[in-house]
Amino acid sequence: MVSFIKSKFVYLIFLTIALTLFVGAGLAYANIPANLGDRVWLDLDRDGIQDAGEPGISGVTVNLYKCDGTYVKSTSTDGNGNYLFTLLGPGDYYVQFVAPPGYVFTMPNVGANANDATDSDADPTSGKTVCTTLGFGETDLT
Repeated sequence: MVSFIKSKFVYLIFLTIALTLFVGAGLAYANIPANLGDRVWLDLDRDGIQDAGEPGISGVTVNLYKCDGTYVKSTSTDGNGNYLFTLLGPGDYYVQFVAPPGYVFTMPNVGANANDATDSDADPTSGKTVCTTLGFGETDLT
């Protein structure tokens, strides 16, 4: 998750990570690729938390990297502010959000419990999240 500020508004990007599933039976294994995505939204009340009714932001560039710094791929948010990376193998990844012109990031990890489901996780200077491990059988939607 990450946040942007434009004028007097804060824009947040939510990062969601869906993971690789592992299915095993005897010697046969089927790997289901991981997916990583979520939503970028406008934080109308500038509280660093995604509240009901806060609209998504379209056209935000989101870059995916392996934690060793290797670039994987990019995508942009859709008309509702959603983005999704698909067909990812298990491994360690981070996301970097690119602030559109006139926008800056807001403070990360807001709230008593720094709720990953509703706050921003991107570094306010770099736009990068911390590394997240996508493993077999996991789903991380934060």
